[in-house]
Amino acid sequence: MDSEVHDVAVNYVMAWPSLTLPSYVHVNVTVENQGTSSETFNVTLHADNLTVTTVNVVDLAPGSNKTLTLKCDLFPLKTEIFPPPPWSLTDPMVVNVTVWAEASAVPSEVDTADNAYAGEKISLIWWRIDVNGDGRINILDICILALSMRGFWRPWYDFNQDGILDIREIMTAAVMFGRIYCEPSNLDDP
Repeated sequence: MDSEVHDVAVNYVMAWPSLTLPSYVHVNVTVENQGTSSETFNVTLHADNLTVTTVNVVDLAPGSNKTLTLKCDLFPLKTEIFPPPPWSLTDPMVVNVTVWAEASAVPSEVDTADNAYAGEKISLIWWRIDVNGDGRINILDICILALSMRGFWRPWYDFNQDGILDIREIMTAAVMFGRIYCEPSNLDDP
């Protein structure tokens, strides 16, 4: 009979800043080996029901813990995080998501109840016209739209939902030019 105990857990999840653009979010995930032998396992980070990233923890010693510090780019997930279109052109949208982590079960693990841990909710803010997600409507957004007219078309760039990316989208961004809806936070400070 195997006298070794195999048991890993996620003990803590903290994400910051609590109000952010759908861009970088820092997350600390503390995992622990509660068993009697070294373990290698995956830790998957989620934002609500979306998978953000997976990292591998290698040879975590028995009785020890490790804090993973992850820098996650949520901007590519914006169309999955925010409600489906139609999106507002005149106001930023705010959505609250729970950031949580899950450790994969290790072979022969019986206690998997503590393999997942949910952190607090964070608020993500996005204004659809801010196509690069920097919190302001500026020349970068207009340049991205102009370049998109040459084949880098994305459905969320089609502001008037007519199926065509043209000068009307650029004019919509130009009318809103200079507006700031969110100052990016210092992501290095928890």
